[in-house]
Amino acid sequence: ALPILFDSTAVDSPAATRARSTTGETRPPSGPADRQYSTSKPPHRDGPDATGRELLCVLSAIIAADILLYRAGGGYAGQAVFLVIAVGLLACGMPHPRFRWPFWLVAGLSLLLAARMVWLAGPLQVLSGIGLLCAASVALTGRPVCVPDILLRPLHVLPAGLIGLLRYASSTGSWRFRRPSGTGCLTIVLPLAAVAGFGTLFVLANPDLSQWVGEVFRTFQQWLIHLKELFAIAPAEFLVWCVAGWVTVGLLRPLPLSPVLDTLFGIRQPATDPETSPAPVAASLYEPFRNTLLAVNILFAVYLVFELLTLWFREFPAGFHYSGYAHEGAAWLTVALALATLTLSLIFRGHILHDPRLPVLKRLAACWSVGNLLLAVAVYHRMAIYVEFNGMTRMRTVGLLGISAVVVGFALVVWKIRTEQTFGWLVRRQLQVLALAMLLYPLLPVDALIHRYNVRCILAGDLAPAVQISVHPIDSGGLLTLSPLLEVEEPILRDGIAALLLQHLNEVEDRLAQRKPAGWASSQLADERLLARLTALRPQLEQLTMEAGGQQPALQQFHNWAYQWY
Repeated sequence: ALPILFDSTAVDSPAATRARSTTGETRPPSGPADRQYSTSKPPHRDGPDATGRELLCVLSAIIAADILLYRAGGGYAGQAVFLVIAVGLLACGMPHPRFRWPFWLVAGLSLLLAARMVWLAGPLQVLSGIGLLCAASVALTGRPVCVPDILLRPLHVLPAGLIGLLRYASSTGSWRFRRPSGTGCLTIVLPLAAVAGFGTLFVLANPDLSQWVGEVFRTFQQWLIHLKELFAIAPAEFLVWCVAGWVTVGLLRPLPLSPVLDTLFGIRQPATDPETSPAPVAASLYEPFRNTLLAVNILFAVYLVFELLTLWFREFPAGFHYSGYAHEGAAWLTVALALATLTLSLIFRGHILHDPRLPVLKRLAACWSVGNLLLAVAVYHRMAIYVEFNGMTRMRTVGLLGISAVVVGFALVVWKIRTEQTFGWLVRRQLQVLALAMLLYPLLPVDALIHRYNVRCILAGDLAPAVQISVHPIDSGGLLTLSPLLEVEEPILRDGIAALLLQHLNEVEDRLAQRKPAGWASSQLADERLLARLTALRPQLEQLTMEAGGQQPALQQFHNWAYQWY
């Protein structure tokens, strides 16, 4: 393994082990990743012994992967259930789990993502689930959950899984099974006998209950008959077992990261002596930094006045370049906010923090922060102009999330300056904000939200958002919001929506027919609900499209009509 990614001191060489054994020296834990395996005696270099609880969790993960992923055909509902089970198994099987607030946050996000996948899912949700599994593995070790840890976790899985499996093999020789004493047997046998005896009497005394128990036994008998078929193992299925077991062991027994990465991202601070802390000294870059902050303060003040005069409190004429101002312009202003974040991050670090004139720079930075806040308001205003012009889209949702992430990142820079945090702390927090923004998009029912807004605007008399329905793909969640448009007075719009819904009715019927053999694991609630609603509307949809001359002519006329707002 690369020494920059993995802690080369986590596994001692035989020579180092022999040297410490002769001197009586023991290797102390050096961080949270090491402390999770610390015991009263020096820990084994490959981690603690395997326990029955851990092995049971690994076996459960293999069974869950077999039933929910392989046998279920890889349906999104099955993957959602597997995600929840996998997070729970990691919590139960980790040798020394740390149940702190980051784990509970990851567990809550996993539940939300699972619900989203049961409703409607795609590859983006699957990738998010893999990331949350890695985040849960990191959080349970007690380490701060940072993005580099999560990104490196898949690289850890293969070597960590191999080391863990070897440790399992070496642990089996130390297991001892004791025969339970007579009293220990009675503590189990007597309650079971009492429940069985009285339960039998209750069943015999109640005909309905007796019939229900009989049905349960018959179902169990049928399950036993099909047991051989259920456990018919194919080579691909055996490969799924091996991969599931290996990955689970790798997530349960992660390798410790290198202290270099811990120091880089502010997780582990290098030891410093308070008596030898740097004395206040004039930094050579103070004047350039001061002049830079003065210049950008003046520039931002001038530009914000120009922004206020040109885009606020005015009526936009016909032919106004909405894309240039509200789309491309908002993107460039977001880049300006990101550049301001980077500039402040680079100024307030190193020797400048020990300059006696630092308060002057902080006051200038505070003034610039106000300017950046007003610039963020201007970016949101430009996006609002574009949305008001012709409605919401997926990319505008991404833009709003990106702008919000940049604004929060700038706020973190201001907090870093105020609390004198390290540059590594800032990088770690900003990466966390970016990761949360990226995770929020697959969690949200984006199409349902944006087209509910577009439909509301159309019903209020603003027909421009119809272009977003015409030119962009819409998932089942978004299609569920379009049925009110069948009652609008504009015939081209009404007939076009009817033809569009009729087209998607045929598509969703084909999708559900293909998923039916896979069972519940491939179900998508949004598709099923859309099928039920459009089936009820089928007579109205067919009548409207027939009056418009057919499905394809109605769609083409709708696309041509809506393109005027593109």
